[in-house]
Amino acid sequence: MKFSRSLAAVIIGAAAVLGSVVASPTIAQAINCPFAPVHKYEQHRFSGSSTSADAFQVWFDGGVYVEPIVETLDLVELQVNDTQVAQAGDIIYKDEDGNFWVK
Repeated sequence: MKFSRSLAAVIIGAAAVLGSVVASPTIAQAINCPFAPVHKYEQHRFSGSSTSADAFQVWFDGGVYVEPIVETLDLVELQVNDTQVAQAGDIIYKDEDGNFWVK
């Protein structure tokens, strides 16, 4: 392979990676890109099922949120904090202070 083709391949590859970084902050953070945007909160969508509510309760109690693989077909509300209740489709986030909110 000629040097010019190798150089072109490297430039195209770099452009693809940088384009991905701009398009996806997750990719930027995964490759430790220095100009990656820093997310100051974690968020997940509440499906409304009691299985999902149980997963959120684990998260609220200090555990790690793990999205259920299989969910029940019931609809429940989820008490997020003292003043907010989440319903199916709501996004719940944890801010940098560890407080939970409905977005």
